[in-house]
Amino acid sequence: MEQDAEAGVRPERHPTAVAILNATIKQIEAGGENSVRLAKVLEDSGTVLGSLYYHFGSRENLLKEAIIERYIQSANLGLRRFIGAAAKVQNKSDFIKLLDTELARIATPAMQNQRARRLSAFGSSIDRPDILAAVSHHQSDYFDRANLVFLSFQQKGLIDPNIDTRSFVAWYLSLVLSRYFVDIDRNPKSGAAWTSITRASILHYLDPRDPSPSTT
Repeated sequence: MEQDAEAGVRPERHPTAVAILNATIKQIEAGGENSVRLAKVLEDSGTVLGSLYYHFGSRENLLKEAIIERYIQSANLGLRRFIGAAAKVQNKSDFIKLLDTELARIATPAMQNQRARRLSAFGSSIDRPDILAAVSHHQSDYFDRANLVFLSFQQKGLIDPNIDTRSFVAWYLSLVLSRYFVDIDRNPKSGAAWTSITRASILHYLDPRDPSPSTT
């Protein structure tokens, strides 16, 4: 349930601003905020100092926008694909296959890296109210859009009609993000155990009348 960047997430930026942001994000990921050098940003983005100040006003504002953009990019790695796959779900078996596909994807190295990036970007916002507000706004938008998928499952009679689907989405994403602690655990069994427990918990909550449905 983690997202691809898509139109509507935030206002479209000028291509030059996008290039500058991407170059800044690249430096942040390589060595943290303190490693960002404007000369390197300009070199990598193929822009000039005047363009940087025109679009961002200052180095501090550029860093702020890069942190926000980095969070959005790390969050937007899968929702469009998930929405497309969910639209094809017509019965309980389809739903369970979709869940299993998502849980398998969550365990991949690419998603482990995504979680680390997202937590890092979020951590950078904690003591910056303006950044935290932007991140919170985006996250609420994410919950709203993901919620539409689970409302459709309710309408199809595939999940418990009485649950608050948006609250479920928020809980699920929180759980997925916390899997970072499993990612760094040296015990190789932790990942499989997390997947098994999470799968059982989700199926039990979404349909408590049938806590262990068949995957066939």
